[in-house]
Amino acid sequence: MHPFLHLRIPAALAALLMIAAPAVWACSASVPVEIELRVMSDRGEGFDRLHRIRVHADGCVAVRRPPFHRAPGEFSAQVDAARLAPLRQRVADPVLRAIDPQRALADAQSALQARGRAEGELRRTHVSHPTGYVLRLASGGETIEIKAESIFQQAELHPQSRELALLAETIGEVLALDALPELRAEVSR
Repeated sequence: MHPFLHLRIPAALAALLMIAAPAVWACSASVPVEIELRVMSDRGEGFDRLHRIRVHADGCVAVRRPPFHRAPGEFSAQVDAARLAPLRQRVADPVLRAIDPQRALADAQSALQARGRAEGELRRTHVSHPTGYVLRLASGGETIEIKAESIFQQAELHPQSRELALLAETIGEVLALDALPELRAEVSR
């Protein structure tokens, strides 16, 4: 045996263990969920398509990725209140909480069509293969649910709609929680 081989094996094993992500306990079911985003793609029927992100009142973020995701499963992380403060402030905004995405989209489409007719343009006004988004916001005993379809494409198609842009920005901010480096696979308690 090489004289330094016995030193390399434990060091390599330690490095491998440090790379492996440790499992964490799931967020507590007894702590209220403040923010929940459910995403469903219409592509493919008959299989699990739910991607869900929840932010609990204690700062625990839980992510559920569907089986076809590149990294499927249940993940969670404890996130510092200061990091969640901008998102919590955004979802507390009464303007966001009052958005009716269907009305905002109808208003934006009508304005786009009227402008197109006046300017002699033809524009795309719908999105094929829609993705459904349901944003649930709980605060002070009140829960509201905002449902939108293909919100990022709709906001892009209708840049004049501040409501669609605000909703897309908020949903994007919640979706960004799925990329938290702290997220670890959950284990059952």
